[in-house]
Amino acid sequence: PCNLALDAGGNYMMVTGHGTRNYVTKLEKDAFGRYSPVVLMDDTPVMLLSMNPDGSVGSILDVDKHTGSGPTGKQLTARPHSATRSPSGKLFAVCDKGNDHIYMYRIDREKNKLVLCSEPAAVPPGTEPRYCVFHPTLPLLYLNTENSTQLYAYRYTEDGQLSFLSTCEALEVQPSGKGKVEQSGDRIHLRLIFQADHAPGEKQRLCLILIPLHDPPAVQPGQLSIFVIDSIAD
Repeated sequence: PCNLALDAGGNYMMVTGHGTRNYVTKLEKDAFGRYSPVVLMDDTPVMLLSMNPDGSVGSILDVDKHTGSGPTGKQLTARPHSATRSPSGKLFAVCDKGNDHIYMYRIDREKNKLVLCSEPAAVPPGTEPRYCVFHPTLPLLYLNTENSTQLYAYRYTEDGQLSFLSTCEALEVQPSGKGKVEQSGDRIHLRLIFQADHAPGEKQRLCLILIPLHDPPAVQPGQLSIFVIDSIAD
């Protein structure tokens, strides 16, 4: 398990199974008596678990096993990394850094099942989507990746449809006097001020969001102190 998110009522937990880069090679005999090597990798599922009234974790109710891979040496299999609940509590966004996609789920509470809302949204190959955050009031989703310093903005609907809006290179943004880079151990966190357009020519500051970056290329804690990101929500 790599990451988890509770539903708004505390009745369900969604857990991402990141897996490892380790694998096992076995020799298997086919129906004709021929041997061939078979490589076995970890399962990389998104799991739905029940939560007990006392707050303890119950049983696994449903599993959606991700498949696919990416172009980098680390992307031998799918690797769901994070699960994030939407402000309405109806949706969960899952970033898969192994196959470069974002998944939108909802929970069928009558059947205790995970429901994939739409076709997973692809991000540029090899960028490895890692974390995402929902805007607290607008239908916007912000995403960071492991292999780039760009941030991505998407519009979403309450039925789980994602549409790409824009991207921004964080290292090219000028300091504004607000916000900072934080580091704990080998983790670098960008504290970002996000803005979005409500209407043409009308810009309003919306929220302050902390997004972690892991091993971001060319970023050192002392290089920059502030990032202000403009995301245009047409």
